[in-house]
Amino acid sequence: LAISGYGSSEFFRKIAKVVTPRLHEFNPVDITNIVDAYAITGHSTSKLFDEAANRVLSIVHEFRPHELSKIASAFATSGRTNPELFDAIALASSKQINKFTTRNISDLALAFATQNHLSPLLFDDITKITLSHIDELEPGKMSTIIWAYANLGIESTDLVDAILTRALSQLDTFGPR
Repeated sequence: LAISGYGSSEFFRKIAKVVTPRLHEFNPVDITNIVDAYAITGHSTSKLFDEAANRVLSIVHEFRPHELSKIASAFATSGRTNPELFDAIALASSKQINKFTTRNISDLALAFATQNHLSPLLFDDITKITLSHIDELEPGKMSTIIWAYANLGIESTDLVDAILTRALSQLDTFGPR
C-alpha cells in the first residue's frame, strides 16, 4: 500500500492502533517494514515510532545490514530524532560493516547526515569499507556519500580523493537520472 501511493490517514491510524501494542512481537524485518511504510507515506505517528524505537533498541543486535540502513532511513525520512536509537544503530552497523553493500552504506550515511547525527566510529568504518569497495560505487552512491560527509562536516581526504578519481573514470555514465 505504501508504495502504491495509497495514503489514507484513517487507514494508517487504524493500523497503528492495532500494531503499536504488538510491536514487542515484531522481528527486525517486520519492524523495519512497518516503520518504513509509515515514513514513506508521511504517516509518522509518534506512539508507533516511539514504540518501534524501543523495540529496535531491544533487538538491534539481530538486525542485518539492510535492516539497519533501512530503519535508520525510515526514522530520518519521518523526521523523528532519537539519538539513543541512532547510537545503537551506529554500534550495530560498525560491528558488521564488512557485510554492508554499497547501497546499504550510502543509505546509512544519508540517514545519519539527514538526522545530523555524527558517529565518528561509524564514519571511520564507512570510510574504510567504502575505500575497499570504491570500484563498485555507482555515481548516485558517490554523491550521496560525499553529501553525507559534507553535511556532517567530516573531513576524509582519502575518501574524497578516491571518490573523485572513481567519478572521473565514470563520467560517461553520469546523466539526468
